[in-house]
Amino acid sequence: MNSPEYSILTLGEYQRLCDRFEKVNDGYFLPDTRIVVRIDAHRFGPKWENVPDFDYPFDESIREALIKTAGRLMTLDLRVSYCFIHGDEISLLLDPLETAGLRRRAKLVSHVASAGSVFFTEAFGAPVFFRAKVSELPSDRHLLDYFFWQRKVARRNYVSRTISQLLTAGGADEVEISKTIAGLTEEGGAELLAKLGLPIESVKSDLLYGIGLYWQVAPTGSQIPFNLICNRSLPDNDSAYCELISSCIAGPSYLPELPGLEIPITESAVFKAVSPTKKLSPKALKAGSSVKFRLGSRKG
Repeated sequence: MNSPEYSILTLGEYQRLCDRFEKVNDGYFLPDTRIVVRIDAHRFGPKWENVPDFDYPFDESIREALIKTAGRLMTLDLRVSYCFIHGDEISLLLDPLETAGLRRRAKLVSHVASAGSVFFTEAFGAPVFFRAKVSELPSDRHLLDYFFWQRKVARRNYVSRTISQLLTAGGADEVEISKTIAGLTEEGGAELLAKLGLPIESVKSDLLYGIGLYWQVAPTGSQIPFNLICNRSLPDNDSAYCELISSCIAGPSYLPELPGLEIPITESAVFKAVSPTKKLSPKALKAGSSVKFRLGSRKG
């Protein structure tokens, strides 16, 4: 029975009235930009009680689960040119084709975050939900800025966390630890780690500089045209890292015929560059030079 204050409308009338409230603030991505989706994991549920906080997120088993998650996301239904992993975060650089048509932000964010949660839970056996943030980057120069930023964040987070754990084991309280870590430079962090008995040279590369996943052309006769490469030894040299990221920006993406197909991940520290028309040195980065690359066909 209808309330006198409220009249029931038809489906079409409700559609016109309500649909706008879902869509009016759910904007489209700008065309001719490069999108990076960054997701970071948040643990929940009793299964995590078996994983000591001391081990999270730098335990080898967690890194392996993140690599598997990233690999699945790179073959789901979005063309991904490059993926960077550090801590419990994954950054996915989407192919330019992904902004060739209209794409809504909310759909992409929910799509990547929910798929990532499923893939990680399957790989690790304990549940997480991922929060997603999106960067719409207007130039290749901004992409270089982004991945250099994340590289430095990876090192800072590992060094700060490790120093905190070592100082805690030595009896320091939270106030002392916060004062010690606040404002530490990269050089200062390395010196302090050495004093605490952990030379920076003894730390695994993937803990300091993260892990990269990207596509390389497969040998003739392979079942698929591209191999999915996992590089756990990303360059610590700025020029070499700049070359790698520049090539990944201009590099290929690939989607298998069956979305979400688990493609074997090849471990390799050897990077075969896809030569851009112009390479950018770290010196040029600081000088603010423009970046121009040859962006070839992305269709796999």
